[in-house]
Amino acid sequence: MRICLRRARKLVISCSERIRETDLLEMNLRNLKSDSRDAIVDVLARAFHDYPAMQYFLKVAGKEYDYHLHILNGYYTDDCLQRGWPVIGIHEANEISAVALVSPPLESLPEPLPHLASKVRAVLGESAWNRVNEFDRLSHLALPSEPHHFIGMLAVHPDHQGSGLGTRLVEHMKEMSVSEQSRGVTLTTETERNVEYYTRLGFEILGETEFCELTSWSMRWENNNFQNRSAE
Repeated sequence: MRICLRRARKLVISCSERIRETDLLEMNLRNLKSDSRDAIVDVLARAFHDYPAMQYFLKVAGKEYDYHLHILNGYYTDDCLQRGWPVIGIHEANEISAVALVSPPLESLPEPLPHLASKVRAVLGESAWNRVNEFDRLSHLALPSEPHHFIGMLAVHPDHQGSGLGTRLVEHMKEMSVSEQSRGVTLTTETERNVEYYTRLGFEILGETEFCELTSWSMRWENNNFQNRSAE
């Protein structure tokens, strides 16, 4: 899970502009836009409702937890959409059943978009906002400096979990890395179950970060084609 997005290199062409729409259609995948914003947020909020990181960020929300959860996931979604970065969804029966927020090869953590940050901070409170940003900074320390694609958030609606949709999204991210000539695909996760899942999909652990009551694992799937080109 990625919390904050990072600054793209100036010369990198937006991945969303280069993904072949015909390929996506064949897999029931879509490049989602702002008109799908509410549906994206709903899938994220449902999938991450009991996620350790979300519970940590919003631990003082009390009865407002569900509302704050939607606000925070709306922030992640808006940040990705407004930066023009890929938001890939899987449609089943004309509904979004799974979604991934992705960033292209980047150099460093960016400053949050001010107009979005001020809104979410006003709702969540300063302490929750600080937990989000500090955790994001620390959990990304083990990620490689080489150009890579980053899966910020990957969520499958609870009604569709266990049906292979998450794996389909991950495999598509691998293909994106190869076609975009990046070093690979990275992510962070905060559950051992997810570590086992991504390991089965070919990811390796790069580092482990302890932060208060949370443990975050940084993981990478390496694009060996990139390595071979660099060696030539």
